[in-house]
Order: sequence, then C-alpha cells, then structure tokens
Amino acid sequence: MDIKSDFYHNHRLIQVDIVKTLPYEEFKYFNKSTIQLFKLAYPHRSKIFTEEYFDWRYEKCFGGSAKFICLFESTKLIGQGVIFQQTLFHNGEKLKVAQLVDLVVHPDHRSFSAVRKIYKASKDQLENSQFDLAFALPNSNSIKLNQRLLKLELALPIHSFLTLFSPFTSIENQYCEIYDRNKEYISSEVLDFLKQPESEIMWNEQSIKNRLNDPHHKFGFVYNKDTLLVVSPRKLRGIRCVVIFAIFRKTNNTISKKEWRQLNNAAAKMFKTPFILFVGHNNLLPKPFGIKVSRWIKSAEKPVQILRLNNDTYFEDFSRLELLDLDIL
Repeated sequence: MDIKSDFYHNHRLIQVDIVKTLPYEEFKYFNKSTIQLFKLAYPHRSKIFTEEYFDWRYEKCFGGSAKFICLFESTKLIGQGVIFQQTLFHNGEKLKVAQLVDLVVHPDHRSFSAVRKIYKASKDQLENSQFDLAFALPNSNSIKLNQRLLKLELALPIHSFLTLFSPFTSIENQYCEIYDRNKEYISSEVLDFLKQPESEIMWNEQSIKNRLNDPHHKFGFVYNKDTLLVVSPRKLRGIRCVVIFAIFRKTNNTISKKEWRQLNNAAAKMFKTPFILFVGHNNLLPKPFGIKVSRWIKSAEKPVQILRLNNDTYFEDFSRLELLDLDIL
C-alpha cells in the first residue's frame, strides 16, 4: 500500500478535524489541495500557484527538511502551516533556525479553533526539534495570533532601501551572468564566492541552485574580483526594478561607495532599469547606501516576530540577513 492510500485508509472514518505533521515526501500528495487553498486565500496572486511552483518552493527552495502542519476534515486538506528549517550564521556560530510560513485555512472552515490546532502542532514541532530560534514575517492578520498562540515577540522590522543608478553607464571590471535554471549552470568565478567561511556554512553550489530555480522569476549575478551580488528583476507596484537578493564578499572590509556604485550600475545595465532595491541588512554595505522606502510606502517595512528557543540571539544581531535567506518575495 503506498503512502497516500495508507494515509487515507488510516483516517477515512474520522469525521472531525485532525492535525498531522508530515514531511514533504508525504505532503506532496496533497499539492493540488494546497494549490486550491492558496488560490482561495490569495486570488490576486492565483496565477503563480502551480504544481511546478510548489514543487520548487517546498522541495527545493527552503523545503529540504520542511515540516508541514496539515489540518484535515476526514481526508480533505482544509488548512496548513509550514516550518522551513534554515541555517544562519552568527558570530562564528551556526544556528538552526525555523521560519514559520504559509498558514492558510480554507474559507469554509476558518475558525479560531482550526487555527489554534495548527498553531499547537507548530509549537510542538518547535519545542521538540532543537531549534535555536524561530521567526515569522507576518501579515497584519497574523501578528496578534503569533503573539497569543506562539508567544512570538516583535523585533526590529526589515526595511527596503531604494537607489537610482544609470543603466547606460559604461562599466569596467564588472561581470554579469544570467542564471539559466534549465541548464543549472553557475560559473566557477561565482562559485568561488560561496567558498568563503561564512558563506560556505549557509550556501553551496546545489543549495544556491535550488534557491534560484524559482519557476516565475529570473536571477543573475553581478561581480568583480571582491564582491558578488545575486540579483533578480522584479515588478513592484508596477515599477520595474532590480532586487538585490544577496551580497557575498571575499574580504571582511566594508564595500566602498565607489565599488557599490559600480556594481549597481552593472546590475541596472544588465536588466535595463535604474531602480535598485535592497531588502534586509548587511554590515558590509557602505552607509548611507539607499533611501528607506518605508518613509513613503508603509508596506515596504516588513514586520518580524521571533521566539528565542535555545539561543539568546536577537534577530537584528545578525551581521547579514538578506532576501536569499528569507521567504518574502
């Protein structure tokens, strides 16, 4: 009997809501139900919710060791929450970190009782999995629920910074590559940046490919001899821009303003737009390196909630926390 039929056999007579925590190998049989849940919950983004998208998101992106908290009515998936397991680097120490994402309940079954069951199972997973830290990047509806049911505390928000660079400036000693997810090719020059001590703990050739294999978005690399930017062209609020997902550097020195300008000019030229957006923080960046977008657009400031489990690190203490490490866009 296969996993799917065995699961159905074990639960086919149960008529009340049940919660089960599944690894992806079992959860993937419910992908079509997940697609339906997300299309109902986020109709304005329904086009991106495909089997290919969820295969990437849950199996590759952050999902290698993800846990899926599933709420069933009999054998029907009516709600879920997901715990992504990540490794972050702080003061020479590897931290096992949980990111709480994708809490969604079918509109016909939404109730405080249903949500509480998902939260309770999530809390059990966090307490039993030896995580150092758990965090969420909640929407406005989830903040109070996270505080009440998981005791998550508000931390400093993640900010977005906008800069303008000419896409017509000639560039020297800056190199650009488009990442082709079909070929999964990354040059040796780019891979060299991942071999630095701090980078190597968090990323390697396969994990960076998994992260960039998003079926809906392009990625590219801009680099010189010392610094690498991982970038992606996006359209945010109707404006075409380049989003910087990560910065890798072969030295621990702060990037000079001249070097930062040259790299951003190369990124602007690569994707033919003057707007460059950086989300998160990195201690190697020159200051000031951009205009804080949340001064004009409130939604550009992303709330953060944390739960310190086996470590006293504050979220804002990380020297580097960027989109490559987070599930935001």
